Amino acid sequence: YDKELAEISIEGFFSQNRGENNWKVRFLTNQLTKPYVDEADFNLAKEVLRRKCLVGLLTDKEESMERFSKHFGWDLESGKAHQCSKKKLQWDWSLRHPHEVEIVEGNRLWNLIVEQNLYDMKLYEYAQALFEEQSAMFLNYEGDEINWGA
Repeated sequence: YDKELAEISIEGFFSQNRGENNWKVRFLTNQLTKPYVDEADFNLAKEVLRRKCLVGLLTDKEESMERFSKHFGWDLESGKAHQCSKKKLQWDWSLRHPHEVEIVEGNRLWNLIVEQNLYDMKLYEYAQALFEEQSAMFLNYEGDEINWGA
């Protein structure tokens, strides 16, 4: 617990460079303690994402859940699993709550966060393209293993 942070705003947090810094790129490249990430780390993160990850997007939750269900052999159509997946797809869960500060693309807070996460932002754009690319893997999906390519 840090008393200094007890009353800090999210804007103040990011203004003091305390916010996450390209966490996803760091995680995918195992560079969690490196002072900064660079283009080489970003390119490696893209390769790891392409070769090792089945991408799902919150902006396309239903399609993402269908893909996960097919790939992992989940039965989401019966009983409690069906109820649970429908709740999650509709954002109906008890811990969901509004935030005091709205983060809107282009506002000061947005820009502070983006500044510290440029490579993660680029990685998200790549993930969106990869999501579209991966749709081909599910066209004739019969429950066999997915061919991830080279």
